[in-house]
Amino acid sequence: MSTMRQRFTDDIEWVLIDTTRQNDFSTWGILAFRVGDIPEQIEDLGAYEFAPKHTPQRNNYPHTDVRAFTAGRPVNTELPPVLHLRFRNRLRFKIRVIKRPSA
Repeated sequence: MSTMRQRFTDDIEWVLIDTTRQNDFSTWGILAFRVGDIPEQIEDLGAYEFAPKHTPQRNNYPHTDVRAFTAGRPVNTELPPVLHLRFRNRLRFKIRVIKRPSA
């Protein structure tokens, strides 16, 4: 999951800037969760761990991925759909609305 880490920027609206200049995100909303809200582990079809990884991109220093691991190794394929849903479902109870979308 691709996110922006507030720790690496002073302006939360940085997330609305399209560094590729191909999209206009100015009317989008902003949701937030704390790093500590990321489920550390989910047992489903095996044990999966989750952790943030700062992955700066050109013109987008705050970019951070939430990565999945199993047996200490990165998962480089799509997660099983049931696991992906459980991960998102756990995280959604922790999400806060920072800015509502505008028309």
